[in-house]
Amino acid sequence: EEAFDWYMKAAELGDADAMNTIGVFYAFGYGVEEDDSKAFDWYSKAAELGNSVALRNLGVMYEYGDGVEQSYDKAIEQYTKAIDLGDTDAMCYLGDLYRSASGSKQSYETALSWYEKAANLGNPTAMFYLGVMYKNGEGVEQSYEEAFDWYMKAAELGDADAMNTIGVF
Repeated sequence: EEAFDWYMKAAELGDADAMNTIGVFYAFGYGVEEDDSKAFDWYSKAAELGNSVALRNLGVMYEYGDGVEQSYDKAIEQYTKAIDLGDTDAMCYLGDLYRSASGSKQSYETALSWYEKAANLGNPTAMFYLGVMYKNGEGVEQSYEEAFDWYMKAAELGDADAMNTIGVF
């Protein structure tokens, strides 16, 4: 609760990071009552100030319908805005959406493209998911060797999922 008060003070001064964090507090009920509507409002305020993490958080809300009407198109819009700000994690989120979405939005090829872009910029999560795609043959020719190489690259950058996967590979 005390942390929330400090974030609120910073948000009132116009700090976009604090605004996003207040959104997280409301989204997960950290020291406040969980409230997706308030989370959305705070994420939106931070996003208007160019906070890429807030844009990603809005994308997640739209992708999964958390407190808003589910919309892949709006999720893609938010992720793309974050990507335009150089956010490689948003590239992974967009890759995840295309990899797991249903209907016309599901596309392994598009997911692969976003993971590759993020991986080429050094994002270990993207490297891990490239490993998953190669292991499962999703949009690529199945290759355990290629999968292992991507898992190793991710693990060398500290990705715990990749480390665990290598352990059971």
